[in-house]
Amino acid sequence: MTTPNDRLMRGGLPTASFLTVGTKVSGYVLRDMEEMAQREYDTRKEMHFDNGDPITMFLIVLATSERRDDIPNDLGMRALYLDSRNKKRAVRDAVRRAGGTGVGVGGHLTLIYVGDEQPARPGGIGAKIYTAEYVLPEATAANVSLLNEPDPSLQAVPLTAAPAGQPPVLYPPAAAPADYPAAYNPAIPSLGQGAPGYPAPGSPYPAAGYPAPGMPGSPYPAPAIQPAPTAPTAPVAVPNEGAAAPAAGALPPAPPHLAMLNPEQLAALGYGPAAS
Repeated sequence: MTTPNDRLMRGGLPTASFLTVGTKVSGYVLRDMEEMAQREYDTRKEMHFDNGDPITMFLIVLATSERRDDIPNDLGMRALYLDSRNKKRAVRDAVRRAGGTGVGVGGHLTLIYVGDEQPARPGGIGAKIYTAEYVLPEATAANVSLLNEPDPSLQAVPLTAAPAGQPPVLYPPAAAPADYPAAYNPAIPSLGQGAPGYPAPGSPYPAAGYPAPGMPGSPYPAPAIQPAPTAPTAPVAVPNEGAAAPAAGALPPAPPHLAMLNPEQLAALGYGPAAS
């Protein structure tokens, strides 16, 4: 049921218009769809069928990503009027394909103007043709939850407790690796800090303010890093490099997929002309 607030707040919304083929409006449904009388453009009189029944249209308010410079303080809200049989059919079919029973708040609706029907009479204008896509509110809510779900691998490591009067250590001390110099001692405070614990050698997350081993201000030498062994590479033989191309008659015929190359190019690849 339409409330006074609904009638108040729908006023002044930019209308989604479809002036050229390919125009698209897409967004999330902000409130319940409304049904209202369709009116003549000039007189604003309500329109009726021949049997006297009112001709109605539907209003869907969408939150879109569109922003127009000619609209002051444009927030992307658009009033989408389903005021033609083709618009109604496109949206109705999209909702049914999605397994829904109607356009619901939180659903995502896309409507695209894709072409025109043949005019009913010469010189006339054919009705616009539309296609639509709809995503149920439950599916859009699930997508939002998925995208906003925190990734445990990205969470900060909690601060470890530090003795009174000393700054906290973001990364707890770790045991020295077996090949690290014996001078390393995690219990020795780092210079200028006075907090126990030193970042593990090679740690990608050194504690802020702690000089890494081998850096100025660090009491520990940098561990020796042995270069990784590399396998010898054999020289690459380039056919005919530095030598004149052999006579065409002494080369095997080029395969069919190289038939478009000229004789010089074929000779450089070690082929003669393709067999006819």
